[in-house]
Amino acid sequence: MKKDNISTEARLISKQLAIGTIKSTINLLPIVGSLINEVLFDFNGRIQQERINSFVKVLGVKFNELKQEKVNSNYLKSNEFFDLTLKIFETASIANYEFKREFLARIYLSSIISSNYNLEQSILFVDFIKSM
Repeated sequence: MKKDNISTEARLISKQLAIGTIKSTINLLPIVGSLINEVLFDFNGRIQQERINSFVKVLGVKFNELKQEKVNSNYLKSNEFFDLTLKIFETASIANYEFKREFLARIYLSSIISSNYNLEQSILFVDFIKSM
């Protein structure tokens, strides 16, 4: 494994442990503990999941419109594709408007079919959409 992957995994595990500790502590609060947990953690997760599901639906429609011969299969095996996929899905999970998820899907598909793809430019567009 790469050092970056190990540190990323360690951060994720640390974050999960911290969240678990916070949730356990909040549950100890009488009467309002479970309500606070619902608002802070469960509700947030459902909203993010709904946004991801909405993004995947848009992406599915656009993928169905693609012709197989247009897909840059070498790119799909690259680190750049992996990096962009993470960035796109992370942004889609917090995108609170449908038009943002639509633009994210366009950026993602453009990277898949483009022969002169530019990761930095796509990341810049994703960051712009995220900031809107």
